[in-house]
Amino acid sequence: MQWGVRAISAAVLGILGVGTLAVPGATAAAEQPTTLCTDLWNQREGIVANVEVVGDLIVDGSCYMLRSSVTGDVVVPDGLGVVLSEVVVDGDVRVSGRAALELSIVGGAVELDGAGTASLRVEGGTVRDVGGLAREVTFAWGARLTGTYDVTASEMHRLQGSTFVGPVTARGGRLLTHGSTFADVTAVGSRDAIVCRTTVTGDLTVTALADYARIGLEGRERCGVTIGGSLVLRDNPHSVDLGEVAIARDLVCVRNSGPRVVSGTPAFTEGSRVTVGRVTYGDCWYEWVWI
Repeated sequence: MQWGVRAISAAVLGILGVGTLAVPGATAAAEQPTTLCTDLWNQREGIVANVEVVGDLIVDGSCYMLRSSVTGDVVVPDGLGVVLSEVVVDGDVRVSGRAALELSIVGGAVELDGAGTASLRVEGGTVRDVGGLAREVTFAWGARLTGTYDVTASEMHRLQGSTFVGPVTARGGRLLTHGSTFADVTAVGSRDAIVCRTTVTGDLTVTALADYARIGLEGRERCGVTIGGSLVLRDNPHSVDLGEVAIARDLVCVRNSGPRVVSGTPAFTEGSRVTVGRVTYGDCWYEWVWI
């Protein structure tokens, strides 16, 4: 369910005691029921459990919700946090603070709005789209993203043991993938990028690194990466080291200038094995094994 930005701001201001302002065109949004999490809080159990929230849920304090549903949006202001465990949200989850989704389903988008404050943890369950500005994002324990991931993180993208059906664009921060399956992955401006025990059915692109990248390699230990499309390494001023990487299509290396440029040499990685299905372009230093 879409809820206008002005209406969200008005609701949050109301929580903070600042008051709300009438805005043109907001009448329909204002009619949407809203519920404060503290109004549902079970003091004895210390949770909100087995409830249906009709309309939007506003997090206004400690909020742990279990086996419940929200027909509208969930709004998490800066400085506050929510845990949704086995919860179905029909609308969006809008996060300026902290949100943990455990075995939950989000029918709308997860919108992150806080480069230094917003954090998201998804363990199991399914979400559609994730986007915006965050401090860190974690996917783990078989989580599934069915739409797009486009997040700028100040600290970390930790994408482990999960499935990403749509394209993933990880901007800034550190990128760490282990045991996940992706469609397409693009890392832009990562402080460093570690891609390990990962399958990418489409293309993997790494560009504008702010520190090194290691693909199919963690430390000096190999960890297999399979790429169904091409591996594209472009405009990286830091080294890209390759361990065990199977590339079905092309390896493309353009304008990379780190100390080792793009290296897959056994001199650096004992037993390094990079297989390329079609052709290699550009500034790669390699001893590849061709398919």
